[in-house]
Amino acid sequence: MKNSLITFAAACLLFVAGPSFATTKSVSHQLDLNGISRIELSHSVGNLRIERSDSLSNGVAMGQLTGTIKAGKKGWFRGSEDITNINLDLTNRGDTLHIVFEHDNAEADYVLTIPAVASLSIKLGVGNLVAALTAASTEIKIGVGNAELTTDLASIGAINLATGVGETGITGVLQQHTARAIVTSKTQATGPGHNLLNVKVGVGNASLELIHE
Repeated sequence: MKNSLITFAAACLLFVAGPSFATTKSVSHQLDLNGISRIELSHSVGNLRIERSDSLSNGVAMGQLTGTIKAGKKGWFRGSEDITNINLDLTNRGDTLHIVFEHDNAEADYVLTIPAVASLSIKLGVGNLVAALTAASTEIKIGVGNAELTTDLASIGAINLATGVGETGITGVLQQHTARAIVTSKTQATGPGHNLLNVKVGVGNASLELIHE
């Protein structure tokens, strides 16, 4: 009877543990941005950092994406997600580069290094965004997380920052108007340039630092 119980327990452990997969992996992509004027990011879970680059290779604008994908739990008794074949989906459509990461049981943290583009769109479900902006028009939507942004004062035009639950604010010499109502916050300002910035955060903070270049 005792041996039968031991055998049964061992079988249960094997069932619970399931197959063993790597729980993290590194990703790296070189981006040929020749002819690309718009970049759209759609990201379910993870932290994003956007850095500026003036990189050229044989006269072609280049970018780089590097980061880490981490497996999440599929359930109490199902172990971790198999991330062997999970990566970011990069697709060029006309003048637009789409970067998509949409997975229920995995998250990705990555750094995107790009030169200036005409338009940048970022949709982030859960995570934090740190970005040095160079785009002429930038739209950012975050479900839960913080947006910490910097951009050149001379290039910025209309600015709209809004949070459902959280704080908004701009640091720099630009005059601004902030309105708060219980837990919500909105900050608006207009700079001397033409670049547009709209940021909406569901739960979290949105901040912008204006720098002189």
